[in-house]
Amino acid sequence: MLLGYLSYIIGETLGLSAIMSLFVCGVTMSHYTFHNISKEGQSGSVVSINTLGHATEAFLFIYLGLSLFAINQETFSLSFTIYVVIGSFFA
Repeated sequence: MLLGYLSYIIGETLGLSAIMSLFVCGVTMSHYTFHNISKEGQSGSVVSINTLGHATEAFLFIYLGLSLFAINQETFSLSFTIYVVIGSFFA
């Protein structure tokens, strides 16, 4: 965990993309650590990471769904919303 934080701090200090340095550090560390733990540890880490991924995905959709009620009605544009949905389908 400290190595990931260190890569983030170094990227931020140098004025580079700290998120990208954290991403590259995570990919590199996952490749190294996955092959150096036991088979039980590998299966346990895969299950826990999948569970965490599903939980964060559910939180994101709940947050986006509830934020619909926080939209200021004066700035809401139905035509803009339709254009965005159509553009998303084509993208």
